Amino acid sequence: MDPSTDVISKETILLNFGLSDLPENWTIVEINDLLTSDRGISVGVMYPGEHDPSGIPIIKVTDLKNNRINRSPDFRISRKKHEEYIRTEFQGGELLITLVGEVGKCAIVPQELKGFNAARAIGVLRFKDQENIPFVRWCLLSTPLQELMVAWSNTTVQTTLNLKEIKKLPIPWPPKNERDAIVRILGSLDDKIELNRQMNETLEAMARAIFQSWFVDFDPVRAKAERRDTGMPPEIASLFPDGFEEVDGREVPRGWKIGSIYEIADVIYGAPFSSKLFNTEKRGLPLIRIRDLSTQDPEIFTDEDQPRGEKINPGDIIVGMEGEFKIHVWTGPISWLNQRVCKFAPKNTNSTVFLKYSILEPVSFFERSKVGTTIIHLGRSDIDTFRILIPSKEILAKFGEITEPISQKIVANAIESRTLARIRDALLPKLMSGEIQMPIAGRNENVTVI
Repeated sequence: MDPSTDVISKETILLNFGLSDLPENWTIVEINDLLTSDRGISVGVMYPGEHDPSGIPIIKVTDLKNNRINRSPDFRISRKKHEEYIRTEFQGGELLITLVGEVGKCAIVPQELKGFNAARAIGVLRFKDQENIPFVRWCLLSTPLQELMVAWSNTTVQTTLNLKEIKKLPIPWPPKNERDAIVRILGSLDDKIELNRQMNETLEAMARAIFQSWFVDFDPVRAKAERRDTGMPPEIASLFPDGFEEVDGREVPRGWKIGSIYEIADVIYGAPFSSKLFNTEKRGLPLIRIRDLSTQDPEIFTDEDQPRGEKINPGDIIVGMEGEFKIHVWTGPISWLNQRVCKFAPKNTNSTVFLKYSILEPVSFFERSKVGTTIIHLGRSDIDTFRILIPSKEILAKFGEITEPISQKIVANAIESRTLARIRDALLPKLMSGEIQMPIAGRNENVTVI
């Protein structure tokens, strides 16, 4: 479908992508109708040059994750280069949209990013009325508009959406009070998801800080050795020794040891499953593959009941063994473990957090050591060499007592956010088509409500 063809009406375009029978009091507008006449839409910096540590932060496609902007981007352009592309300097309130690769990711620029710039693969949209931006963003994130953007993209080399196509994107346009109501309901779900994310960052930092203090910096041991107050309750402080000794060439707290990973954990490897029994209709249980570790949302299901297979539950520690070596706490649905993924199961059920942080260094070591090989693979023989610091059982139990509720809350928040996201994503196209209409003060007609 050619978006430049005037014969094709905006109504027909929306109908072809699943939005039809809009309420009578709705209209359809094009994005271009809403943009300012001056720099209404632009692309960012085409040739950024080398990273300039003292330069201007630049937002790339990878900095738009979950349709939010990374506020600490890792690349900066020189001030001279920034001045060449001053047209896309952020003032705050612009709508960003990705144009290359995974097209259609959208985010609104917060005021704190004023003065930043964008990369060539991102479109910067400025609107006549900024109050319209949240509604437009939700429209663009709906499945029909996402599919339309892909259909209008050039895929000769890689998926690329041009500015002229963005300008012609048709947007369902209800009256303002209805637009505001739609933004409120979707925004409340999004805000709760963001609140959970921020809470989990804080909880994760708390658990990591305790681990660092107890088992890396040895703060309680050093305090006791120097006859200082540990700052801990006496019953906890009494569990720590008051000095160090050398074990395997390393200084560790007295009475602790360096031991095999198998002293505190069982390592369970995934089983092979027949691809002939895979399905995407959600029959049986989902199957965790390497690609699912970051999304925690498996797409492949299997009818197979693997007798040697391992079922993964929320809260389990799993590690990819091929292509990436990263440690993940599973927060997805109960799933089968595929053969390229393994599970680390603490022998002491209260030591999940200790186990996760203890294997960070050995896993990272093998990832660093295998860079440059054809296929990065973490094998059983590699895991057999994992050696970690093991404190007394009493300290390990106390650490688990303190940190396990933190870990459980992180998992619960992640599960809640995934549920809220499903509700939001299911509501979005229905709200954008008028199939579900919000109760509005003064509306006389019957409405469908949630």
